[in-house]
Amino acid sequence: MPTFRLVAVILALIGVGGLLWTFAGEDSDGGTVQTGDVSIAIVGPMSGPSKTDGEEMVAAAEVFLEALNDQGGVNGLTVGLKIFDDANNPNKATSIATQIVNDREIVGVVGHALSSTSLAAAPIYQSAGLAAVTPSATNPGLTENFPNYFSVIYSDRTQGHFMADYAHQGLNAKDVVVLVSPGPYPDALAQSFIARAPMSGLNVRHALLVPDNSLSSDVGVGRLFNELNPHLNEDTLLVLMAERKPAAEIVRVLRDNGLKNRFLGPDALGSKSFAGMFTQLPSEIAKPGFYTTNMFVSVPFISDTANASAHRLLGRMERKIKKIESWIAPFAHDAALLIVEALRRGAAASEDGARSGVIKHLAAMSAPDLSVSGATGHIQLDAAGAAVRPVVIGLFNGGLVSSLVQLQIDPTDPQAPPKRTAIVYSGIKPTSLGKMDFITGEAEVGFEIWFRYQGDLDPENIEFDNAITPIELTEPVQQREWNGTNYVRYNARGTFMLNYSRMPRGFANHVVDIAFHHREKSRGDLIFAADKIGLSGTRGGGYVSYLNEGMKEAGGWRFANATLSSRFKAVETKGDPLFLAGSGQAVQQAGLLFAGEIGPQTGGIRHLLDSPFT
Repeated sequence: MPTFRLVAVILALIGVGGLLWTFAGEDSDGGTVQTGDVSIAIVGPMSGPSKTDGEEMVAAAEVFLEALNDQGGVNGLTVGLKIFDDANNPNKATSIATQIVNDREIVGVVGHALSSTSLAAAPIYQSAGLAAVTPSATNPGLTENFPNYFSVIYSDRTQGHFMADYAHQGLNAKDVVVLVSPGPYPDALAQSFIARAPMSGLNVRHALLVPDNSLSSDVGVGRLFNELNPHLNEDTLLVLMAERKPAAEIVRVLRDNGLKNRFLGPDALGSKSFAGMFTQLPSEIAKPGFYTTNMFVSVPFISDTANASAHRLLGRMERKIKKIESWIAPFAHDAALLIVEALRRGAAASEDGARSGVIKHLAAMSAPDLSVSGATGHIQLDAAGAAVRPVVIGLFNGGLVSSLVQLQIDPTDPQAPPKRTAIVYSGIKPTSLGKMDFITGEAEVGFEIWFRYQGDLDPENIEFDNAITPIELTEPVQQREWNGTNYVRYNARGTFMLNYSRMPRGFANHVVDIAFHHREKSRGDLIFAADKIGLSGTRGGGYVSYLNEGMKEAGGWRFANATLSSRFKAVETKGDPLFLAGSGQAVQQAGLLFAGEIGPQTGGIRHLLDSPFT
């Protein structure tokens, strides 16, 4: 409520109430210090070509710790943040790690961003008994060889295996050519992919090393095509194992020379920054998507299938740094979350000291009942300290969006063949706000809802969770099939429970929620994704403006904030044989949540009188 917030601001300005965030200047490596009773170090590329990744890591950690300390910290301790710049340079990473371990206030490290920098720093953290949690380094040796190093992302081995499975099951590929740029990251991925390929039903026709700068001359380009052409036909899938910059150069050369084959690449390519490398090229200007059309990438996170918690985090971050370029931010948030959770579970009071306690409690998170829920979903670590989590396949379409076909890894047996899962793009757009009863907490809402998918969906099995009376989707107002993709749109109206999602809201404001799940489809069968393509965003100012402009009848109210996010609802199986296989007593059924905060359009006193203090 604004009144309480104003008091908090005044207290902060006069130095009352335990203000945490005080600027302490810059150290020799460009790091800043934000003080607390104990501190977390965050280290990554705060300068150089990947500076954006570092800025997003810091913003995510700041947003998390600000909220934590506003609520009293952890076990009575405020948690500070100390920021260090390794510029994604392994030599600098070792120097930074030495600084960090000598600061006794630091109880854990979020970082580094790359496997090379993490591996360079790991022995120093190991010797000092300091825990580190990387948001993005994927070399399996990092957690397997250093017991104090943990990860909230999958390993290269998992990713390479998954890419081979997806090439066959998701893209129906039979023949592949693997293009590899030099370096430990591409090499590890390529080895994992090639080892898995025969078990996935793939024929690796050729594997080719593409040295850095080898494509800067016509001779080098000619040599590349001379090697490729004998192994290519129009259906051959090109698997590109490379860091961002060399990958962009390989894609540019192949597309400029007329190659239209599909690409499959790793998580290093799954960002706006990668797509942005083509924006100034003549072919891209003439035909947007010229280079990235038919390019699929494996990534750990895409916002269209993210939960409401992730959308709230991303919204707060966007207010802080304006735009988000990659997937690293929510993983930096969750890396900080794991360290704080270790403190919450008693690390700070450990007989061997807080540092040892953090390592002990992080290692215990391999037990299912000690796992954590974060912005990226459920976080459970394996025996080596790496996260067991799904890999998502995205494609570029005005940004990175989820492919319509996904595969789900069995968390109990990562080596087992993954299960095919459908993605259903869905949009919800309120068109009218009718009668509202703030005593009973109900509102009449008219809305459009649509689905875009492949295969079967059965929209009649959609159930609206917070509808006062059942709403049936019967006669669509639009329906079509195009190139194997189905599209169906409905106009609907119903009375919904207000403030169902418990979205944060301002004084005299309310939240209009429309939540649904599919009665017969669990998360292993399909995932509903917020339709970023068909909407003007799924959160933030642009989305709010889009909603307000589309309202035909609002009753004097306007949307002040809104999100559209994927969700899963736990539903009892009650012995239903459809759900019993491997599901136990409850099943996570796929769904979607629209949450829109509404406030008085004019600020008139009538709305204040109608609304209870909340």
